[in-house]
Amino acid sequence: MLKRGDKKGQELSTNVIILIILGVVVLVVLILGFTVGWGKIAPWLSSENVDSVVNQCSVACSTQSVYDYCTKERTLNDGEKEIKDLPCWELSHYSDFEKYGIASCSSIDCKRSCGEIGGSWVNACSTIKVSGPFTDGPKKNEICCILPE
Repeated sequence: MLKRGDKKGQELSTNVIILIILGVVVLVVLILGFTVGWGKIAPWLSSENVDSVVNQCSVACSTQSVYDYCTKERTLNDGEKEIKDLPCWELSHYSDFEKYGIASCSSIDCKRSCGEIGGSWVNACSTIKVSGPFTDGPKKNEICCILPE
């Protein structure tokens, strides 16, 4: 006969087992997300980041961070298309990107000469492509390339 305090035969309920399994799954997803990166775990989680890029470019300008404004490449996602690997100056100067409202930074001068960085203007670049803006300006369909040594 089973006495009132005897718990030898007590089992876990189905609800507790389901909650433990769900907890382990959530924990594994969180660990993978933070170690591998959320973009690789769930690409569908990426969404619009226009406001974020606008703020980053504004901060780069206000703090006079030449690298962050002129060189650091950013990826802008407006929900319809993703624009990859463009610095703030490019996002602020070309009419294709006016709709995003990234302000140009008059206090930072990103311009330099293609020759100043060891490059030359060519039609096709199988070497190292360099983005501008450059003061000497490319001819139509030409880009500034740095030849390997």
